[in-house]
Order: sequence, then C-alpha cells, then structure tokens
Amino acid sequence: MKYLKTIFAFSYVILFFVMTSCFHYWTEKEKKNFDCKCTQTDTFELGVVHFRGFNNTEFDSILVRAYKDTVLIDSFKIFVDPSKSDWDKENKRRSATILRTMKTKYKYQFIVPGQQPYELSNMKMIMWAEWTMTSENYGCVMGSFTLDGKKFEHCGNLCIEKHDTTSEK
Repeated sequence: MKYLKTIFAFSYVILFFVMTSCFHYWTEKEKKNFDCKCTQTDTFELGVVHFRGFNNTEFDSILVRAYKDTVLIDSFKIFVDPSKSDWDKENKRRSATILRTMKTKYKYQFIVPGQQPYELSNMKMIMWAEWTMTSENYGCVMGSFTLDGKKFEHCGNLCIEKHDTTSEK
C-alpha cells in the first residue's frame, strides 16, 4: 500500500510537469511578426466551400473561373458532394473541396448551373487564433473577402447561398 501511494504521488507530479511544460504563449512581438508575414501572403488554399439551398439533383460540379483584373487566367471544375445526412438533405447543405492554390489578388467566379455567377473578390489573409488544451497558436487564413458584393470579416468558411430567383421573375 505504501508503494502504491508513492507511485500515485509520483504520477501526479509527472503529469503536472507534462501538462504545464507543453503550454506555450506567444509574445506580443511574435504575434506582430506573424501578423505582418500573414498579411503579406498572397496565396492560399481555400479548402472546403459550402453550398446552401441547393438540392442534390441540381448539379454535381461547378465551374470556377479565375480573373486577374479583367483577364481570364484559369478555369477549373470542382465536384460538389451530395447532401449525405438527413439534416443536410432537409436544409439543402452541400460542400466541395478545392485542392488548389489560389491568389488573393484574383477574382473568382463560381458558375453554378441555373444561377448568376457568384463572385469572390477583395480577399485578404488574416491571423487566425488556433487554441488547443495545451497551447496558443495562430494560423494564416483567407478570412476577409467579398462575396457577391457582401463583405465578410473574420470568416473562416466560404458559403455560397442560392440566389432567390423568384424575385427576379
């Protein structure tokens, strides 16, 4: 029993040192330097794009066009996953993944069948807090942008919502 108490006490001391030694706080200088580098970054990977208001039967892919000023630079297709869960089907939520490097200085048009093109522009890279249980960290993400003339600030996900076509008729 005596040895058991010693082992438990020793285990708690080790656990304490492991938990406290892993925690890292950024200094103000580190944050400032990282923020400066981040805002100067002009490329990013968008990752996941969300689509709201679209049925599974409307399309399976969309075309994306990249423009530098008014010149078409690139175009590519992305495949949109169908709604899988009952909740996603009921709320008409779908997503796609873009595994491609994109540029903040370009404009991107998302050509969704049956819709006016959605325009992504005025993109800026921002410093994004990424906390875990044992550390403070920051990432650099495209989190400030304009989508169809509407400005988004500190927004980590691009979400394209179906245009209301009933008011246009």
